[in-house]
Amino acid sequence: MGNKKMSTKNVLGSSFVWILILLVIGLFSFSMCSTDTVKKKTSSYTSLELDLSSGDVKKFTSSSELNEFLKEQSSSGNSGSGFGSGVVRNTMTAFDGGVDVMESSMMVKTSAESADKSSGSSSSAGVDYSSTNVQVKGVDEADFVKTDGDYIYILSQNKLVIIDSSSGRESSIVSEIDVFGNPRDLFVNEDRLVIFSQDYNDVYQISEFDFKPTKSRESQTIAYVYDISNHKKPELIKDYSVTGNYFQSRMVGDYIYFITNENIYYYGGPVHFPAARQNGVLINRPEVFYFDNPETNYNYQTVAAFNIFEDREKFNTKTFLLGYSNTLYMSEENIYISYQKNYPNTYYQYQKVDMFFKVVVPMLPGDIQNDIAEIEEDLEQGSMKSHLEAWDKISLVLENMYNYMDEDEKNTLVKEMGEVVTDYEAKVEDERSRTVIHKLGIDRDIITYKGRGEVRGTLLNQFSLDEKDSNLRVATTSRYYTRDLGQMTYSNVVVLDSDMKTIGEITKIAPEERIYSTRFMGDKLYMVTFKQIDPLFTIDLSDPENPVIVGQLKVPGFSSYLHPYDEDLLIGLGRETYVNEHGGVQTKGIKLSLFDVSDFENPKEVDTLVIGDSGSHSIALDEHKAFLFNKEKNLLVLPVREVSERYETDKNGYFRNNVWNGAYVLTITSNGFDVRGKVSHSDKDDEYSYWNTPFNVQRSLFIEDSLYTFSKSRVLVNDLGTVEELNSIDLPYDKQWYPFKTYYEPERNLVDTISTESIELVEIK
Repeated sequence: MGNKKMSTKNVLGSSFVWILILLVIGLFSFSMCSTDTVKKKTSSYTSLELDLSSGDVKKFTSSSELNEFLKEQSSSGNSGSGFGSGVVRNTMTAFDGGVDVMESSMMVKTSAESADKSSGSSSSAGVDYSSTNVQVKGVDEADFVKTDGDYIYILSQNKLVIIDSSSGRESSIVSEIDVFGNPRDLFVNEDRLVIFSQDYNDVYQISEFDFKPTKSRESQTIAYVYDISNHKKPELIKDYSVTGNYFQSRMVGDYIYFITNENIYYYGGPVHFPAARQNGVLINRPEVFYFDNPETNYNYQTVAAFNIFEDREKFNTKTFLLGYSNTLYMSEENIYISYQKNYPNTYYQYQKVDMFFKVVVPMLPGDIQNDIAEIEEDLEQGSMKSHLEAWDKISLVLENMYNYMDEDEKNTLVKEMGEVVTDYEAKVEDERSRTVIHKLGIDRDIITYKGRGEVRGTLLNQFSLDEKDSNLRVATTSRYYTRDLGQMTYSNVVVLDSDMKTIGEITKIAPEERIYSTRFMGDKLYMVTFKQIDPLFTIDLSDPENPVIVGQLKVPGFSSYLHPYDEDLLIGLGRETYVNEHGGVQTKGIKLSLFDVSDFENPKEVDTLVIGDSGSHSIALDEHKAFLFNKEKNLLVLPVREVSERYETDKNGYFRNNVWNGAYVLTITSNGFDVRGKVSHSDKDDEYSYWNTPFNVQRSLFIEDSLYTFSKSRVLVNDLGTVEELNSIDLPYDKQWYPFKTYYEPERNLVDTISTESIELVEIK
């Protein structure tokens, strides 16, 4: 430090002004926290260990305790702001007789007795038909259309439609039944069919020490179970409902699992537990388990497990209060629920304080550090009235320090501190982008909470997760922003063991690019990232503790979905791209690629096929259930909205792109793709149709030598070889229909159904 006194004029340069403002903000935030709390938090932030919870599972013993928890989180700024904190309900539900929760292991125990039946098999031996394209073999995924080889089951708006498919040319509708609410998905298993429907339920609440019930509406998901042994007259034999919106579902063997969630906003009033009902009658309000990590928004997560063939009377539920989930992956043994980790508002306050005391102060001259330490000590001992008083003294120390420094010393110090602060901010923002993954073990109707883990970055979709040999492999993209560095992006591959602890990791893959698709195949991972060109990475996962990138292929365009042709070939579905005159990248048509991955270190592109031009789309880009592939039949079918480069004048004299809606039927071999034919559901006047036209093909399947394609309004049957049209079936599509537009409820046909006029009262404690 210099010995001569300098004028304060021009001493505080622009860099120092910036850092001074930063320090003022930090100390102002610091004034809102207790000294002990700040000390506790700053030590963890300095080492970038940002886990704010113990990870232990806890349980609310009453709705009062739940409300007190939400109140505390809201008052501490952890649960959003403005119109209240968003809380999403997800409930874990076990359908069985007798559920006992062991708090130490979070095991949901149910009776293990059940009859072993084969799932997903044809009711007619020898019938060759396609099933839903799923991620994990043996884990079926619900969809709005299913077949057992003899019949096709379709959800058409609020109806279940059953088609006799025993003869393609003669296929016809054999029955239609109304389904209450907004039917979403279904499963078929021998003579049982389950429909998941989204609905609302009127409930009446009585606040503490009040006498007047208050009516409110809550969302619910209903699982309708039908006996379809008589396809002309399906019989509704039972229904189960759980509070919350339908999310996803799976079926393993004879056991069905589904998840619901519900948005709840805490305004300071009562928030009750979710409800479980059977045939519309309240059975219980499930226990709610939670973790002590703060969330910006909370989630009640519900996984339901029941045997499709057992007729049990009891209906039990378990609820977990988590963050807002957006990705579900399920193997035959475990369910993984994941969401992006959130941090409370106070975290950012701690971060600013931490940056000042743990990053900036250590770079100051020793005597200045001592002066600031004395001020901190006086503050802790209570000799100062407030933290602002402490800041007045600290700012004076800093000003005097800069006043006695010569210009070179000052500029050098400010530059060095700026570099360290930039590095600190980047590391904190990078570490803050994390995904929380909860693991639930399943064994028939036994559900066990096994633990949670965290990985850096965020997930793209369910294909970002894969389980093998009790390890969970995860592919993520890390994206964060700092003022000096701007947007930073890269990808990661992480391996977690059975205890959800990280045992292997590759980070900083493909800087400035994000993941567009992934596919795990045994010990191999294929991953596509993209910015201007598509690198297909091949990653060896045979050693879980040391995953290794072994090869990559760079080709134009990108793949949004990857599907195995066999062990040596990989199908990529995505978009073609080009670089415009400004150097930017723009998308063109739908691109199919066939990759040869027999040499794992040197993948090659065998063939490509581009469909349409800019604006073309296929729902299979985002929905794998719309992707129909069968190697034995050399068959690949894709729903397509094809936009061509040709411009035509419509009847009003306007120019517009020529648009074609339908399905491409392709022949695929180890050599590449050929167009076998095209199927369109559109009427002639509908060729220039809008995006959500009822004639857009959404799914396809085959039964023997007949190809069935499905739009909202009709089913077409075509010859699988020639693609010649054989039959057309109109579905009961109502253009004016809208879910919940009426409150009509179809007859349930249940024995001893309780009157719907009875009022259900919920006591709010």
